[in-house]
Amino acid sequence: MKINLRICAVALSAAVLWAMAGFATAQATFTNVTPTIGTAFQVYPNCAAWGDIDNDGDLDVYTSQGSQMGNDLMINDLNGSGKFLRGDTLAGVFLRTAGPRSVLIVDIDNDGDQDIMAIRDLQQTHLCLNQLKETGSLTFIDVSETVGIAHLNEAYYCANLADFNNDGLLDIFLAGISSTAYTPSLLYKNTMAPGGPLTFEDVTESSGIFSMMGMSIACGAWADYDNDGDQDLLTPTMATWPLFMYRNEGDGIFTEISESVGLDQSVGSCRAGLWADYDNDGDLDFYVTRCLTADMPEVDTCELWRNDNGRFVEVPSARIDGKEIRGGAWGDYDNDGDLDLHLLDGSKVDIMFRNDGNDVFVDVVDAVGLAKTPAPGGWGMMDINDRGGETFADWDADGDLDLFLPGGDGTKPYLMQNNGGNTNNWLEVRLTGVTSNRNAIGARVVAKSGDLRQMREVCMGSGYLCGPPTDCHFGLAKKTVVDSLIILWPSGAKDVYTGVAVNQLLKLTEGAGSTAVKRQSSTAPENFTLCQNYPNPFNPTTDIVYEVPAAGRVRLQVYSVNGQWVTTLVDKVQPGGRYSACFDAGQLAGGVYFYRLITDQSVLQKKMVLVK
Repeated sequence: MKINLRICAVALSAAVLWAMAGFATAQATFTNVTPTIGTAFQVYPNCAAWGDIDNDGDLDVYTSQGSQMGNDLMINDLNGSGKFLRGDTLAGVFLRTAGPRSVLIVDIDNDGDQDIMAIRDLQQTHLCLNQLKETGSLTFIDVSETVGIAHLNEAYYCANLADFNNDGLLDIFLAGISSTAYTPSLLYKNTMAPGGPLTFEDVTESSGIFSMMGMSIACGAWADYDNDGDQDLLTPTMATWPLFMYRNEGDGIFTEISESVGLDQSVGSCRAGLWADYDNDGDLDFYVTRCLTADMPEVDTCELWRNDNGRFVEVPSARIDGKEIRGGAWGDYDNDGDLDLHLLDGSKVDIMFRNDGNDVFVDVVDAVGLAKTPAPGGWGMMDINDRGGETFADWDADGDLDLFLPGGDGTKPYLMQNNGGNTNNWLEVRLTGVTSNRNAIGARVVAKSGDLRQMREVCMGSGYLCGPPTDCHFGLAKKTVVDSLIILWPSGAKDVYTGVAVNQLLKLTEGAGSTAVKRQSSTAPENFTLCQNYPNPFNPTTDIVYEVPAAGRVRLQVYSVNGQWVTTLVDKVQPGGRYSACFDAGQLAGGVYFYRLITDQSVLQKKMVLVK
């Protein structure tokens, strides 16, 4: 399906966010804002997961410490109180208990709200279903024992999710810690029937995944490395084993191919595999992080492996020797059009690799204010123990990627706000699957703007212990429009959008049409107005004009004749003015629909007729 998006001038808000971020500079830098907006953090997390847990449009965070310190569900209230608010009064989130080692926020039951999955080392795997859609209340039910994945008193390290058989349901890989007393790594296939409860089947043995007792898998990493439309699995090992790479054959069977793709020589104590298309050539490369071991220090190197038509070649310029690198995260922090890499040293000096293209990486950790020193520009965190994994996330919604840096025992986390990354243009894409899984895990987003071509793949659980947002962030340098935006869904569907405006969060639903918003006038009207759509009746596109007298959050939504939500055309803060939104109903059945303008001051609704 090809859908045209008109170029629109998107008004970004939030004078408060600009004030917090400071004035824009040519050099993107990071500032610790935990004391001002994250004061409610009470524990010392070494992992975090991001997602819109309360369905209000912004990113919340669930953090956990791997020992007995407890957990925090932190609700993003930056547009209200200007802080993250504690959610430990919410039922069923097992807060203030022994902390899980690994956490994820994901809609695993495809019901439209985000659930929480967490692993408590040597104790239990938790799966807590969010009841927001069912009851209207942000409460959770732990179903891990009911669905058979609790594994009481067993040693798992982290969970990684993917729809490996493209049936629209998310499957689970559990990475096992080395010990002959515990079960090995497991692959669970999601067998939930339509409208039924969650159910899982252990397919580890039948799938061909090598899973033996005593072999430690730190964190599995799913990715479609060979561009054939299904998810393959990289399993770095914690002992001094080589990397294992499993190609998905598409019939529920995996084949171990590390030797044939050039990865059998990568040996050492791994912690994570970080997938990304760092060189913008349309396929996924990966970085492997490693910790030092006493018996084989010469092989414990952190390495970047470039994907050259399905075979991997190491990139020497990004190799790191002699460091305790556990976590890492790819992200275009300066929005210049290529992916940079932050690496988290266990207790020493972090690395921020700025990607300068052509396999050239420059460590700019001091220049961007991320050096752990008390010197000017540093953030002064000297005492860090047992650090986990970091995540990039635009939690302040200002268009550049911020960093969440975990601590460890006795050290609180750091919310590092990006100042100046948004002096370049950008685009953020948030996907909702319909036939595909709701989080669109495994979907690919390709953005083309002039000579700049970038690709992102939506993943769940990439990195060390953490769950980064599923939003796809694109830095666009000085490009003023995205010529084409291509969505390749796990179901096999393909959506194409053209003429996409920059500097916006674009929410796209699989097969449900699209919208573009054009600001027609900057003169603020006196009243809220919702005009009749034109043309009406229509087939398949129509324009909806509305007016807002002052800056504020605006939502424009479409409902069926029986009141069922169809799609959200607008959900953002807009300044006062007159706006036009184009609604494309190409995938909908003919009939009567309602469109509703929702603001803090009023709710207006009108009827429209789709004729087919």
